[in-house]
Parts: sequence; C-alpha cells; structure tokens
Amino acid sequence: MKIVGFSQLRNELELGNLENWFKCMEVCDEIYIFDQASTDGSKEFYKQFDNVHVIESPVNRFSEELKCKSELLKKLLEEQPDTDWIYWIDGDTLMDNRLLENNGELMKSMLTTIQSHGIEGVFLGHYNLWRSDVWHRVDDQYDHFMQAGRMVFWRNTGTLSSPEEDGLHKSQHPQGVTKAGRVPFNLIHRGFA
Repeated sequence: MKIVGFSQLRNELELGNLENWFKCMEVCDEIYIFDQASTDGSKEFYKQFDNVHVIESPVNRFSEELKCKSELLKKLLEEQPDTDWIYWIDGDTLMDNRLLENNGELMKSMLTTIQSHGIEGVFLGHYNLWRSDVWHRVDDQYDHFMQAGRMVFWRNTGTLSSPEEDGLHKSQHPQGVTKAGRVPFNLIHRGFA
C-alpha cells in the first residue's frame, strides 16, 4: 500500500508545529507540500527528508487555498500515479497516535479493510483546541468537525480533482470520492490553542 502525505503549510516551524506534523507523516511513502511563502526556516527543514516534494510559492496565496490544493494534487498524481491513499492534515493538526504506532500498522490495516468495502474517503473526528492543550470548544459550531468529521484519507480513484475557486474554508476534500465512511479515531487541531 502506498500512502502519500499532502498539505499546505506556512511558517509552521516557528509556530512549533512542523516537527510534530512530520512525525504524523512518518507512515507516508512520499510527502507533498504546497509552501505558502514560509519565512521561518520551514523550507530548509523540509530538505532533511528525501521523500518530500515541495511547491514553493513566492507569495502567500492562502486566499486561493483550493487553487493551490488543485495544483499540488495534480503534481502528486502525475508524479505518483501508483498512490493508493492520500493522507491530508494541516500543519497545526495531530493524528490519533494509535494510527501511527508501529509504523502505521493499524492505519494500513484500517485502510486495507475500508478499501475492500469500496470506501474511497475516510472521516475522522476533529477536536479544535481552545487556548490550551486540554480544552476544546463546543460552542458557536467550533465542534462542527467533531460531529461531521474531516475527510483525512482519499483513495486514489483515478478521478480526483480539487475545485479551482477562490475563497477560504471551503470543502477541503477532492471531488472524485463517491463513497466515504467514518472511523472511531480523531484529529487534534492545535490552531486555536
């Protein structure tokens, strides 16, 4: 099974997130990053890893996040056509460690089982931490992604694409996933911590 990591990142090193993000990506055969003009040494940090492929934007294009994601997805699929699963989390997000232990043994087993049932997208719960590493918000729809989940794994169906539209915080998973399921594992989003 070939798993490829995928994310857009900007200055995650100075925010204290980049090392933990890479630990969450150790299960990946290859990692694709769209760097949004980092100025904190992140780009140099990426170079420590032989399996990292980076699109370096000279300016921060985060307001075009889906266009950037589309560009990165096209590059990934052209260069890694034999990818089985794409694994996406933001730079300030941590994966449930149970899925990462033993070189991702449980993650790989879960994806194999899910794939055998024809599922192409996998949702996980998503805690938004709030001003601490302990508390998460449940008011004002901050727990929306805990309830709805975030599609973290995308099966390479051969038809994946990302819409190329402007704006922030639109649907983050690609088109081309027709059947998805939820698993009892969670992400921790440190962005509000």
